[in-house]
Amino acid sequence: MQNYQNNVIEASQFNELLDIDEVQPLSAEEMPFVEEFKQLLQKHNKLDRFGLTLLHRHFDLAEGEVLLEDTDVSRRIQEIRPIKADSLPAGSAMETAWRFDEDTKMWCVLYCINLGGHSCRHRDIFEIGTNDN
Repeated sequence: MQNYQNNVIEASQFNELLDIDEVQPLSAEEMPFVEEFKQLLQKHNKLDRFGLTLLHRHFDLAEGEVLLEDTDVSRRIQEIRPIKADSLPAGSAMETAWRFDEDTKMWCVLYCINLGGHSCRHRDIFEIGTNDN
């Protein structure tokens, strides 16, 4: 079996996703697939680990960028921002969302940083990883 970790999505692959304004909402015709997916999760006892997401983008990524979650637990705010991939701290970046391609590859599209729990902010990571000069 292929090792799926550290397959970082390239900007060009991410940018191929439809813009949110072009994406159709979940349809009745897709419900048999959703039910089959749910049954697969149940079969492997993974209902509390994995789910479904509607792949889309709101903006393009620049080469070398990845998306990172920023969570402020006390204010109950969660944001997703692009940062430079090489600014992800080694050993602290957890892959949290993936997409597949037709060659059976799995690409990470979203990371979360765990620096001792989510009660601390990820702000330091964003300041390091932004493209702003």
